[in-house]
Amino acid sequence: HDINQTTADDYRTNRLSAEYEFIQVHVHSGPDAHHFCEDNGNTWNLVTNYEISYLNPTSFFYNLFACSNSRFTENNNMGGMYLFGNSYCVGTIGSTKTGSMLWFEDFYGPLSLDGTLGEALRQWWALSVDVGPDWMWQRSWFYGMAIQGDPSLKIHYEEANIAYVPQDYPTIQQAIDAVENGTLVLVDPGTYVENINFNGKNITVASLYFTTQDSSYIDNTTIEALEVDYTVTFENNETNSTSLTGFTIIGGLANIFCNNSSPTLSCLKLSDGPRGIMLISSDAKINNCLINGHTNSEDGAGIYCTENSNSIITNCLFEDNVILDETWNVGGGIYCENSELALINTIISFCSGYIGGGIYSNNSDIILINSVITENWSDLFCGGIYCEDNTNLIIVNSILCSNHLYEIFFSSTLGANEASVAYSLLENEEYDVCTNNNGTLNWLTGNIGSQPSFINPNIAIRNFHLQDTSPCIGAGIDEFEINGTWYYAPLFDIEGNPRPDPEGSMPDMGAYESFLGEPQVGIDNIQYSILNYQLNNYPNPFKPSGAGHSPATTISFSLTAKDAKDAEIEIYNIKGQKIRTLECINNVDAEATESLSHYSIIWNGTDENNQPVSSGIYFYKLKVNNKNIASKKCLLLK
Repeated sequence: HDINQTTADDYRTNRLSAEYEFIQVHVHSGPDAHHFCEDNGNTWNLVTNYEISYLNPTSFFYNLFACSNSRFTENNNMGGMYLFGNSYCVGTIGSTKTGSMLWFEDFYGPLSLDGTLGEALRQWWALSVDVGPDWMWQRSWFYGMAIQGDPSLKIHYEEANIAYVPQDYPTIQQAIDAVENGTLVLVDPGTYVENINFNGKNITVASLYFTTQDSSYIDNTTIEALEVDYTVTFENNETNSTSLTGFTIIGGLANIFCNNSSPTLSCLKLSDGPRGIMLISSDAKINNCLINGHTNSEDGAGIYCTENSNSIITNCLFEDNVILDETWNVGGGIYCENSELALINTIISFCSGYIGGGIYSNNSDIILINSVITENWSDLFCGGIYCEDNTNLIIVNSILCSNHLYEIFFSSTLGANEASVAYSLLENEEYDVCTNNNGTLNWLTGNIGSQPSFINPNIAIRNFHLQDTSPCIGAGIDEFEINGTWYYAPLFDIEGNPRPDPEGSMPDMGAYESFLGEPQVGIDNIQYSILNYQLNNYPNPFKPSGAGHSPATTISFSLTAKDAKDAEIEIYNIKGQKIRTLECINNVDAEATESLSHYSIIWNGTDENNQPVSSGIYFYKLKVNNKNIASKKCLLLK
């Protein structure tokens, strides 16, 4: 990504000498060398085929995104030199001409599911080549792909050391104290009343969600504070390799306390107590978390972030985090001081504070990409984002609306602030930003002033999916440069659906991708009243039940009988191509129009022609009257 960092010397000295098992290298190339473009494009430096033999790199596999590297008809071609010119390599993939692999997930998906190198390439080919309306360009780019080496080989995955709670250790803390770095501490369902401290261990502590991807384990595996202290503590320089995954965590002075530590916090439900997460000089990675129901009489209820913390928050929901009315404290959703936060695919709603009901920022950098700040409240004047003392705010592909009173507000005192807004929705455009003559608003291209047309933003429903007529559909941008820095739309939305959808369109604004590509016009929107469609499939992952049997999974959901009459399930592959439509409902009682019932349909892992599909990730969408109302993903194994 950095032309001055991706160099021939770095590849030669730091990459080929490291003990990677698999290297994918992207570089201009010919049959006999890699050509690294360096010094801002002014200099070319080479890594030659003979250097490969001299350096004797230790990796076993190479995917060469490097034109003509695998032209096996030429002596000492790079693909062959990796394979035959050293003591370690057993397989290379590359092109015999201009071209290389694209849509890598279609290759690495099967490879990660214990597929062979050759089978993974075959499945990638089936999904990526000679398909769709523009198949000729695929031929011109992909024909010539070749494996040199043994295509029957597989990647080897070492199984981690595992400690079980309560089978091996009765409490989580006892397990943490006993195990070595690199251990997985796997916790059975139950309520664990204890305060835990990771004590600097480089380990993963997880519920059975970690191994099954069954979200019910998040709800059923709870850590509850025993003493008046932080429920979970990281304070001994833990890194992103230290992970807490798949729990409900309640109580304590804060659910999670990070001081001079940078753990990975994922798939957590945090509630009760004054604060969800405290970050002090910490660079935690926070993803797929629900942070709700915190009530504080001090600054920051959802997240309190200070002292040069630098965290990325992805696919998270902040709800009902409140600063008490009688206090003058700030930052109901997030309080950020002297720090940097990036919010991606994140929603902050129904949070409140004296100022900065959604976000309060002081001398900080805040980045919002494909995020939603809505329905937040301020006792004074800024329910959205309050900026103070040299705050720098970047907003791309995001929605700010219905916050009381302003969406963005600059303090009139202390240092000047700056906000740059691109491809985003503010209901009244730049008039929703109050600068107080203390800073700069850069109102860039692609912004719109309108209602976002959420499905139902009501406090009882909180459905921030976009209606089919929403102006936010297809109104985002895939990449955008602000002040010399590029910002990119995430490849998936908050639910894991591919973004953009359909492929080739522009991404939507907000956290959810709509599957349409552009808003529909001239139709009435259906306001579905059910908050939880309970869309799910079991088993997931699914695979054949026995010899000669087809793979099958049961997709279930809840609808009123009125809606169920016109319901169907559509199946899509990872590239957004529809492969199957399942008609769901027969003999629905037309009189029972308002009753809520549970329905199901079986998908046996075949396409519209009843041909088995390959292993990998698939998306299934619940539609009513041709309207997309819910979606999930599943994993097919063979």
